[in-house]
Amino acid sequence: MKGFSILLFVVSLLSGCVQQPSSTTYGNVTVTWLGHASFEIAGSQRIYVDPFVLPDYVQSADYILITHDHFDHCDVGNVRKLQRNDTVIIGTFSCINNFEGKTNTLRHHEYFQYQDGVKVAAAYAYNLNTSYHPRTMGIGFIITIDGVKIYHAGDTDFIPEMADLASEDIDIALLPIGGTYTMDAGGAAAAAKSIKPKIVIPMHYNSQKYGIDDVPADPERLKQQLAGSGIEVRILSPDA
Repeated sequence: MKGFSILLFVVSLLSGCVQQPSSTTYGNVTVTWLGHASFEIAGSQRIYVDPFVLPDYVQSADYILITHDHFDHCDVGNVRKLQRNDTVIIGTFSCINNFEGKTNTLRHHEYFQYQDGVKVAAAYAYNLNTSYHPRTMGIGFIITIDGVKIYHAGDTDFIPEMADLASEDIDIALLPIGGTYTMDAGGAAAAAKSIKPKIVIPMHYNSQKYGIDDVPADPERLKQQLAGSGIEVRILSPDA
């Protein structure tokens, strides 16, 4: 049976069916895709972004970042599960006003620098040709933790302001690819070439299991479109 198990593993490897990991590490920071647009970023501090999707067991947060007030990003119950007395919650006013405790409202071109070395800056995030996410509704985040700079784009299309992020020296860009409510894989590839991160992690796709339809994207398409660009695509799986 041992030989048969090894054979199955080899066959699955050759067929491309090996499951992707849920986490990846850069420097001393681990980035875990929880599903949809939800991430845990863990280093010297623990940061959650848009915690609409959470596993059964979670560790409490030092910071919770929320891009906008749609239910699949600003989940009040999940935020409260993660919140301690000293947890800092950062986001737009329309979501932040649901919470008590340490809260910071953040708008485009603003940032907070904390004594523990974490810096959180806001970037534009909006749709160009649909009304799902107007220009003034939400934000993306540029997060600096332990010397690693991570950009969470929020719900957005490939927008002109992304060209300004090229000067930020982004290490990891978390980009939506679902289409319908955000840019698709082609838009994310164009965004990545504009932003010039070292690594791209796709998000906001195949979310039907969380009650979000119309985002059936293929992350391999993003990988194909960025082949030869010098930008590494790391595809994660929340089920790993």
